[in-house]
This record gives sequence, structure tokens and C-alpha cells, in this order.
Amino acid sequence: MLGITQILQGDVDDGIRMINDINHRLGELKLGFYEFSGHSFLAYAYLLKGERKAMKNHLEAAFLTMKSINFYSSLIWCHRVYNALAAIALELELDIDADHLRELIRRNRLAPPEDQHCLDNWPWPVKIYSLGRFVVRLEDKVIDTNSRPFDLLKVLLAFGGRDVNEEKIMDALWPEADGDQAQASFKTTLHRLRKVFGDLDALILKNHQLSLNDQYCWVDSRDLTRLFQRVHALANTTPDEPKAELATQLLQIYKGHFLANESASWAIQQRESLRQQFVRQVNELSHHLESQAPVMAISCYQRLLEIDPFIETAYQGLIRTYQQLGRQAEAQASYRQCKELLSTVGVQPSEATNSLVC
Repeated sequence: MLGITQILQGDVDDGIRMINDINHRLGELKLGFYEFSGHSFLAYAYLLKGERKAMKNHLEAAFLTMKSINFYSSLIWCHRVYNALAAIALELELDIDADHLRELIRRNRLAPPEDQHCLDNWPWPVKIYSLGRFVVRLEDKVIDTNSRPFDLLKVLLAFGGRDVNEEKIMDALWPEADGDQAQASFKTTLHRLRKVFGDLDALILKNHQLSLNDQYCWVDSRDLTRLFQRVHALANTTPDEPKAELATQLLQIYKGHFLANESASWAIQQRESLRQQFVRQVNELSHHLESQAPVMAISCYQRLLEIDPFIETAYQGLIRTYQQLGRQAEAQASYRQCKELLSTVGVQPSEATNSLVC
């Protein structure tokens, strides 16, 4: 299709002109499959230009056409385009059929762009929950994880889920086995795990390194790590709105500790690493939110204390925020709670905490 190449190569305005010219010439023919492609690429073009209203109008028109002709493809298919459009369509409140959109995503094995990977309503073929629970959903159905192959999956998650050397996995799962025996056990267990996912290429073994396939698999702990990276990128910025949004997302995704029922060292190390990063980043975000979004800041500090009731800086944040809101009784109650809890381990509140109520 003329115009699409120009858009993909960055000549967006020229591409828009060409597609609009073709639309004008073919408009009376009512070719639904062409209309869907045309509106889709125009929506992508306006997305690149930052013109949200025009993008939204063409996106709604594209998916309305798709539904009217029961169409799930395009004359010219480009995953980069349709990955982005599908993510935007799910994120915004558009006048489209969400079920039809999800079917388009499933049939074409779309995956959201990296910066939108945290969409919890994306119809991932495989969803893995490791924070506060261990649950695996395949095509939205919970599957039984009480077997050895899922121990391999847990170890893979504990080491980050990407490019994990098979020897690290073997050392974690079969520490007493010799090299050949461990290798055989690894191959057999990996084969059994792959069978669970059927035709999906959910696991990739390349150059003796194992990874989950990002195209098909969503993992809560990996999305948590992505959020940590976004928080770090915002560390020196001043607007509070994205910080409030990130704090909300962190609180939503962190349902509890990583593989909380696993006592092996490989699980404990990752659990503590994620917990420490979560506590530090939510604490920092909450401190930024105290003046502009105090109610949100209070919720963040309270959630931190649910995760770990001995985080003294969270009590300090509560005291400061309650005082700012004129809620002196709650500030005093937070101080007393802090003092009583720390006393159970033979510790007194720090001078920084005491100075807040003196």
C-alpha cells in the first residue's frame, strides 16, 4: 500500500497524504479490508505525530470496520504497527469491541511494545504470577503446578527469566548430580515443561541459555522490574503525576513476596532483592507525593508497613503527611505504633523520628 512505507521510514506527513488520496479514490468501493488497513496506518501515523484525537478517530474506525466484516488481519501486516495500536486501544477508553480486539491479538500473536508491557488486560497466552503466590494461567485457565517441571520454571524466574545459563539451573535443581546426570535431568524436565505449553514457543533455549519468550509470556516479577527501571528514570524529574501513576502500579503488582513459600537460596536471594527495591522505590515516590498527593502518599506508606512493619522511614512519612493535613491524632498514633513495634526487638525510634513529634 502506497504511503505505508513512507510512514514506517519516518516520512509521516507524506505517507498520510498518500493514504488519504487513495482513500478518496477508493471510498465509493467500500472495501472493508482496505479500509481497516488504511485507518490502521493512519492511526499509527498520527500516533507518531502525537495527534491523539486524530489517532483515536482512525483507530476506532479501523476496529469498527474490522468487526463489521469479521476480519482479523490486514492487507499489509506489520507487527510494530499493530502491537502499538492494540496496546493503545486497550489502554484508552475507545468505542470498540474489546472481545474482538483481544481475538485479533490472539490470532496474530501480538505483543505490546516494551514501554507498555505492564498492561494487565492484554490477552497473554501465558501469565505467570510469582508475587505473593505461584499461579500459571494458560489461555486464561489455571493449570496445576505441583510437578517437577514447574520447579524449573521457578528457578528460571528467580534468575530473571532471560538468558539464564542452563548450568545455573542444573546447579539449583540437581546440586548432587554429576554433569551427565544433571544434563539429562535438565533436558527431560525442560521437555516436560514445554509440553505443558503445547504449540506455544514459550521457552527458548539458545547457546545453552534459557529464556521465557516475551511474545507469549507475561510475568509479574519481570513487570515489577520494568517498573523499577521507569521509577529510576524519573528520579530527577519534578512532575508528580507520572510518579503517582508509577506508585499505583507498583502497589498493584506487588501482591506479596516473590515465591514466598520457597525456602531455597535461589528463591530467597531474588525475594529479598525485589523486596528491597520495592521498599526503597515506593518510599522515594511517597516522599515526593507528600505535598501534592498526600492521600496517595499515606496509602503508599501504609502498604509498605504491610510488607514490612519495621520500616521506620515509612512511619516518618506517615507522621509528616498526617501533620501536613492537620491530622495530629493520627500522627501521634503512628509514632506510638512505631515506638511500640521497635521496642519488641529492643530498638528505640531514631532521632529523625523523635524530632517529628517533639
